Amino acid sequence: MMTYNLNLPMSWKDFKSMPHDLQQQYLDNLHARFGVGPGDIAKHLFLRDQGSLYRSTKDMGLTVAKRDKNRDFDGFLAWIRKEEDATDAPSEDAKDALLRAEASAKTHGCSTVEQMTFTLTGDNLTALVLGLPTHLAPYLTDGRPVRVTLNVSFGKEG
Repeated sequence: MMTYNLNLPMSWKDFKSMPHDLQQQYLDNLHARFGVGPGDIAKHLFLRDQGSLYRSTKDMGLTVAKRDKNRDFDGFLAWIRKEEDATDAPSEDAKDALLRAEASAKTHGCSTVEQMTFTLTGDNLTALVLGLPTHLAPYLTDGRPVRVTLNVSFGKEG
């Protein structure tokens, strides 16, 4: 038996895994609570473009209400960020990379890491990117300017 919390943000993958009636209820609840429309939901929650969300939900037999004039967009974003902050722990791959970097720094007598490369993988790009400063800060404490290069690659979900 699967349990779904319709009061929390979820990835597109998790949303698709729910039964049809719960998918519609989730979309209806977002509209009732925040007044957000398909563009807001697509871009900020499911990290998809609006056209893609429209086609997908139409194919799934779902309807997404249009945005209200009095939408609570700031509340919607805060709701998403609150959940991301609560689940801000790095992925297992990121944890492994950080542990390897820390071990390397200790081995070489460094208090900070001079260069670090690792890959983060997940459904929620916003959470992954926003979590980087928190997870990297312990290695960037000597006060020197740091150059960060972020390479992002993505693929469409089937």
